[in-house]
Amino acid sequence: MTKDRTGRSVIVRIWTIYTLIKNRQYPDCRKLAVKLEVSPRTIERDIELLRDRMQAPLEYDRLRRGYYFTKDFSMPTPNLTEGEIISLFLGLKLMSQVEGLTYKTELGSLREKLECLLGSDGKLSGPQLEELISFDIEPLRGEDRRVAEHLSGLRRAARECLQVRMFYQSISTETSMKRVVHPYHLRFYDGAWYLIGFCSFRNEVRIFAVDRIRDLEVLTEKFDYPADFNIEKYLEGVWGIMRGQPFQAAIRFDSFQARWIRERTLRDGENLEELPDGGVVFKAEVSGLTEIKQWALSFGGHAEVLEPEELREEFRQEVERMREIYGLESTP
Repeated sequence: MTKDRTGRSVIVRIWTIYTLIKNRQYPDCRKLAVKLEVSPRTIERDIELLRDRMQAPLEYDRLRRGYYFTKDFSMPTPNLTEGEIISLFLGLKLMSQVEGLTYKTELGSLREKLECLLGSDGKLSGPQLEELISFDIEPLRGEDRRVAEHLSGLRRAARECLQVRMFYQSISTETSMKRVVHPYHLRFYDGAWYLIGFCSFRNEVRIFAVDRIRDLEVLTEKFDYPADFNIEKYLEGVWGIMRGQPFQAAIRFDSFQARWIRERTLRDGENLEELPDGGVVFKAEVSGLTEIKQWALSFGGHAEVLEPEELREEFRQEVERMREIYGLESTP
């Protein structure tokens, strides 16, 4: 399938143009070229394809300076290959595991339609595919119905740039505090949904666990989404979901564990240093120490923290606590 320099296929561009015209936004070639990041000439060819090959009743309105349909017109749904249908089915299965009850009815309906498409040629059915491929994901944290309701409200608020008022119970306190938040982004991590947005109380962008939101109200007041906010930049260096002070961490793994560490896909800011004894030193720029500490502890005696000294000291304290638990003598 032909793609432009942005990676979009022609059908994606055509569908976008069709949707804008269908919604009576009267786009012209210049506006479409800017939106789709292609040249005006490319848009002209797309318009010709839409009018000539797809028989769209397309005209240019000189008063509104944009294209419109002279009569009702609907584009046929693009045909999907078996591979595309399977990809959708697997994505649907994955979504149903992390969404909980949020779109239970819609996901069920879509599942039935995809199963019909999968079995239409007699090669592969939905149930057969489920037996071949599965996902092991942490169960969704929190009470299903409440999390689903909050996610639905937060999605709408983020999409329409509406402020939300909520009562939030942090992990460190038993009481709930009222917060007014500008929702920027929702992120799923390790079995839980998190809201990332500007907190009016703290006057900064914060991260909130959706399952700890006790009450949520979508307000009518709008907020301006900051043009310079980028979710990947905001979470840069975060080991999991928790942000903190930036550190340069270094952890030495022995030759036994190094085999698995080498197989790990390195992210930006991470690198491996090979050691003569077959071990490796894993180095990473991290934001906060809590989550990388939990990760390193999971390797037991196969891992040694080299830096920062704060993390090395926390490991010493963990070792001392374990000695007490198991009745071992402390080292001098």
